[in-house]
This record gives sequence, C-alpha cells and structure tokens, in this order.
Amino acid sequence: MPILLMRVRKRLFEAGLLLFCCCVRQWCFLRTYFKRCWTWIKNKLGWGKLRFYRKAGAAVSDGLLDFALKQTLASGVHHKAKPDWVKPELLRLMVFMPYASVRLLAMTFNRLHFAGTGVSVGRSFVYEYRLRCRYEIAAARRDLKA
Repeated sequence: MPILLMRVRKRLFEAGLLLFCCCVRQWCFLRTYFKRCWTWIKNKLGWGKLRFYRKAGAAVSDGLLDFALKQTLASGVHHKAKPDWVKPELLRLMVFMPYASVRLLAMTFNRLHFAGTGVSVGRSFVYEYRLRCRYEIAAARRDLKA
C-alpha cells in the first residue's frame, strides 16, 4: 500500500507542476501581450518618444533644436587631439592582436605607452578607430600573412 500511495503522490505532484508551468507560461504570454499593447498606444499618442533629426536644418514644431542636435552643432572641441603616432601604433596593435576586444586593446596600449608619454586611449576611441580603419586592418593582416 505505501508504494501505491507514493506513486499517487508522485503523479499528483507532476500534474501540479505541469499545471503551474502552464499557468506561468500563460502569464508570461499575457504580460508580453499587454506590454505590446501599451507600447502601441504610447506610440500612437506620441508619449515618451525621443525624436532625433537626421539633418541639421530639420524643422521642429517649436522652432527649437533638439538637445542632441545642439550637441552636434556646438562649436569648440572639448578634448585634446591625440598625437600623430597614436593611430599607427593602435593600428599595429589591432593587426597583431586580431581577436582582442576593444577593452583589451585600450588596456594594452595604455600599459605600453601611458607611463612614458602620458598619452592614453579609451574604449570608445579604439572602437571608433577600429570601425573607421577596417580596410587598413584587413590589408595589413593580409600582408602579415603573406
């Protein structure tokens, strides 16, 4: 008798667990559905939408420029330009470290050159430079292989 009771308990537990999982799945579905509906309503009413304009002369209903647009049109440079030797050195590191992340490239450059020259690079600078010089990096890697 106790074995039969244990089997019944096990089956009841499995059925309860299955029912619980189904309820959780339905709840997740409903939550996603309501979230999508609410997002659609907000977009239709124009609530909480950030609008960025592609052109500098884009007209805005108020006649005021957006904050991001003001930042791009602001005169004056807020940082010192890097010396001329930094970019070729960074390019060399990118060629010799093909699978390195942006963080690792920046850390390696700073470890090699900051103590002697006082020049350091950040992750965003390395990322943007790597995007701009993709072709040069690929060509230098090809030359290195050949």
